[in-house]
Amino acid sequence: MRKIFAAFVIMVLMIPLLVFPFDGRVAGQESSLSNLPQPVRNWRALKLPGNPVLGRALVLSGEKSCLQCHSLRGVGGRSAPALDSMEGKLQPRELVDMAGKLWNHAAHMKTEDHFEHGEMADLISYLHVPKAK
Repeated sequence: MRKIFAAFVIMVLMIPLLVFPFDGRVAGQESSLSNLPQPVRNWRALKLPGNPVLGRALVLSGEKSCLQCHSLRGVGGRSAPALDSMEGKLQPRELVDMAGKLWNHAAHMKTEDHFEHGEMADLISYLHVPKAK
């Protein structure tokens, strides 16, 4: 029951963030953004609540074990959907649904991996932002 309530609260809290987004200004952040391809540098224009730079670091660090099952740019596991399959294709409702699946560790996801404050928004922002090919 607590998990269902927590997922509901997270989804309700994310809706205003999609409508009234955080502008993403964090001290010292601009230097890390300047090294990214142009579509990623313009992530604020997409009005996503998270920071794709931090989301990328979350996936690539191995801390959450994402690439054990998922692939990204052809690297990683094959037992779960590719993480880059949703780039720029999701509507706000689909983003909220994805957040719920990630929060609840959909079907076969490792339950020992937990998301800290802001990590969910960062991860979704990174997965949704179109990357330069």
